[in-house]
Amino acid sequence: MELLKRIQELLRTKDVTAEIDKDGGLSFLARTGPISVRIRISVREKAIIVCSFIPIFVPVQRRAAVCEALSLANWQLRFARFEMDAEDG
Repeated sequence: MELLKRIQELLRTKDVTAEIDKDGGLSFLARTGPISVRIRISVREKAIIVCSFIPIFVPVQRRAAVCEALSLANWQLRFARFEMDAEDG
């Protein structure tokens, strides 16, 4: 929890409002051009996990192709991965 509070203070110096949620994760919104990205940071015993949720919709007829592209993008990644919810794109 101490590490998340330090990260929260660092973000505050950059005018980013971050909140520690009930699950013990630190969440905040960031803008990347025209898209807002929700970022969640959580601390485990041996790792810091950073997840970003990018609201991009994939039409049903393109989901198989995007899943294939994500599989290729994930190939040999050691500390990251790309995911997509196959039900809603």
